Amino acid sequence: MKRTAAYLLLSLCTLTACTTEPSGPFDTEIASKLNNRYQDTAAQCADGLALYHCNGVLIRVTDSLIASPGELERNAAAFSYLRADLGIRKLFARDAGVIMSALPSTAAGPISVRCSFPTNGATGDRPDGCGETSRELPGYQREWSRHCDEQGVVDGPTWLAHFNKVKPAYFFMCAFRGSAQQFSLSITVRKLMPANYIEDWNEVVTSAWTVSEIDKVPFQAFFYNAANLPGRDAAKKLQREYYGYTQRLLPVVRVDLLAQDQRIFAYHKEDQITIPVQ
Repeated sequence: MKRTAAYLLLSLCTLTACTTEPSGPFDTEIASKLNNRYQDTAAQCADGLALYHCNGVLIRVTDSLIASPGELERNAAAFSYLRADLGIRKLFARDAGVIMSALPSTAAGPISVRCSFPTNGATGDRPDGCGETSRELPGYQREWSRHCDEQGVVDGPTWLAHFNKVKPAYFFMCAFRGSAQQFSLSITVRKLMPANYIEDWNEVVTSAWTVSEIDKVPFQAFFYNAANLPGRDAAKKLQREYYGYTQRLLPVVRVDLLAQDQRIFAYHKEDQITIPVQ
């Protein structure tokens, strides 16, 4: 079924109060799967790959299934990497967005991690999303925002010295590359930050994707913030649009970053759309 046909059916169903069931079951175990990845704090993958291939959860606040024009120009799409030991209690915004599966390990995958920041990296101010910022600030040098390894920032002590030099101007933070060793280092050094920084999000930059690649991107679910219930409509909009492009159903989950039991993801039947099919 073409995308236009799917939308036509959705419109007809709205007009006639149709309640046709979805074409296939939602993954009702999605919350358990995501919570298991979130709670997996292993320091390395069993096969030596980067952590985003096996644990933690890549999450992106967005109102679109595709990267923005600016992100496409920079080939840089922004995510956060959630894991139970990182202390993140806030995201870039409180609305809704997409969640990725553990990224495929094949080099030919549809997206790849280009760099990561233990904090917000203000990637929109970096022409390539990862390297030197375009921002100017008195007393700061733009070269401080180059990749960490280009500045001799290679371990906890050297990163903490860098952090103390540039804070609170997070847009001058250096980026770690997407390799297994560099990504692990970005996770390790985050734990050295002062307590008043820990609750804020980190930033992971992947390559960007176009509308023609949506069916290849490893989306696993859509989400909304449990602290912002109106965001459910935005999540269901993404869910509906994804079905329109792919005729595949992915679930919506609620995210509660303050959950005391560290089970921050929850699936609820009432959060899901009903899509008419032929």
